[in-house]
Amino acid sequence: MYSLLSAYQQRENSRMEQTPPAISTDCVQQLLELFPKKRARAHGNSFSPLPEPLTGKEMIILSMLGHGASNKQIAEELGNTVGTVKVYLHRIYGKLGVENRTQALLRAQEISLLEAPKL
Repeated sequence: MYSLLSAYQQRENSRMEQTPPAISTDCVQQLLELFPKKRARAHGNSFSPLPEPLTGKEMIILSMLGHGASNKQIAEELGNTVGTVKVYLHRIYGKLGVENRTQALLRAQEISLLEAPKL
């Protein structure tokens, strides 16, 4: 998402047309500022901490894991079966190079995919 927003911002900044952009450049800038600084710097150096990035749905599931959701709760929330959630979790674990949900959450925090929980 960060890379898409950055590309859009660069394209809009270099446009010569007088028509207003489809999305406000101020709005795009505000969205970019919401990304953790560590992740933004890593992207600026063309560095990706993962060989294959997580999809949007995988990120949603990872976030739900971070909030303590069970496989059943995730399945109900997303309208999937528990089996489908397990397939997504297996893919997430593979991309993060981990073996379980605890390791996945720790790895996601290390590479700034998720923020550390506030105590």
